[in-house]
Amino acid sequence: MPHEFYEVLQHCQEKAKKKTGITLVQLAKVMDVPVMTLRSWLEGNFKPRKDKRKNIERGLRCLRCSEQEINVVYELLDWPLEFPIVDDLAEAIFPNFTSELFENLSKLKPILLVLSQSNWGEPPLREALLRKAQNQFLPQNVLRAFLPVNLDFTTDTYFADLGEQCNFDNVHSASDFESNLRHKLKSSSSEKLFLLVSCFEQGNYELRRQFASIVSALTQQFVGKFYVVCCGGEKLLDMKYRDGDVSLLSQATVKYWEEIGEHEVQAMWEHCYCKKYPQEMEHSPEIDPLDEFSANKILEISGGHPQLLYDCLHMKYRNSSLTVNQYEEYLIQVEPEYLWSTFLPLMEEEKNRKRLYELLEDESLLGVKSKYIVNDFTRRLFWKNLLTYDKGNRLRWRCEIIKKVGKKILEEKGV
Repeated sequence: MPHEFYEVLQHCQEKAKKKTGITLVQLAKVMDVPVMTLRSWLEGNFKPRKDKRKNIERGLRCLRCSEQEINVVYELLDWPLEFPIVDDLAEAIFPNFTSELFENLSKLKPILLVLSQSNWGEPPLREALLRKAQNQFLPQNVLRAFLPVNLDFTTDTYFADLGEQCNFDNVHSASDFESNLRHKLKSSSSEKLFLLVSCFEQGNYELRRQFASIVSALTQQFVGKFYVVCCGGEKLLDMKYRDGDVSLLSQATVKYWEEIGEHEVQAMWEHCYCKKYPQEMEHSPEIDPLDEFSANKILEISGGHPQLLYDCLHMKYRNSSLTVNQYEEYLIQVEPEYLWSTFLPLMEEEKNRKRLYELLEDESLLGVKSKYIVNDFTRRLFWKNLLTYDKGNRLRWRCEIIKKVGKKILEEKGV
C-alpha cells in the first residue's frame, strides 16, 4: 500500500478504472467536487480539507475501497478513523455473532438482513461472514456482491458489474444476470448457494430495487437452496417496510448488530494494544489487560459509539496523565470532528434544528424503538448512531458527549 494520500487515491482510482471504467469526470461528480480539485488531489498538489470528509468518503465508496483502505486514507490525512472496528479486530471482539447467524441460517427465511448503525463498517464482521460462509458452503458456491454506487451507471452497466463480481460470463443486462444466477442454482442441483450483498446504502435506488426483486424471486423459486445475507442500515430496512406487504424484502429476517458490552471493550483493548502495538513498536512496555472498572467507565462515557470508544481506549494507551474520569470532559471540549460531520447535515433545515434542540433537552420525546422508526428525523438520528435504546426499547442518546457536543453546535448555529 502506498504511503502518501495522493498515492493511495491514485492506486484506488486506477484499480477501480480497470474494473468499472469509471472516468475522472464521473468520480468528481460522485464526490461533488470540481474535476480540477480532484485532479489536484490525485497529483499531490494539496490535500483535502476536513470539511471535504463526506466528499472523500463518497469517492472511496464509489471506488469500492474496503473499510481498511478508507481508514488508511483518513490516517494519512490525519483525520479520525471512519471504522475503528474492522477485519480481524471485529472477529476478535464479536466471536459468537456470526457463528450463531450461520447456525440458524437454515432455520430462518432465505434472506437475512444484517443491520448496523453508522461507523461500524457494513457490518463490522462482513469478512467474517464471508469466511463462515466459505466453511459452511462449497467455496465455489459462495458469491459476494458490492452493489455499484456510481449514479451514472445504466441498468446494463450496473448488472454487468454485478455479473463480473460473481464471476458470471457474458452479463450485459439485468436479464443476463438473472439467467446466470438461475443457471448456477440449477447446475448445482444438490448443493446450496450463498450470496453476501453489501453497499445497500449507496447508489441508484431503482437499480437496488431491481436487484432485490431478482434475488427475492429466486429465493422463492429455489427454496432451501439459495441463501442471501444483505448488509446495510436504514435504506436496506426501507426495502422491507416502506411498501408494506408488497415490499421486495418483506419476508426477510432482520438481525441487528449487537451492542458492545464490557467484555467486548476488554477484548478490543487486548487485541489493539496488548497484542498489536507491542509487535509493531520496539521496546514497548508490556500492557496490562483492561480492568473491569475502566472497561465499564469507558463504555459509559462513549455509550458504545465506535469512534468515541476508540478515542477513549487510545487516550488510555497514549496519555497516562488523564484519568478515565477525565475522558468525557476532554472529548466534549475538543468536539470530535466526526460528531460535527454527523450533526451538521441534520441541521440544514430550521425545523430540524428546532426539533433537535427539543430532543436534546428532553430525550423522552424520542419515543420507542419499533421495528421501523416511523418519524423520519428520529430515524435519521438512530441510523447515524447518535441514539440507542434501553431494555424497554425506549430510545435515548448514546452518551452525554453526544448530547453536549450537539448542544454546542446548535449554539453556534444560533439555536
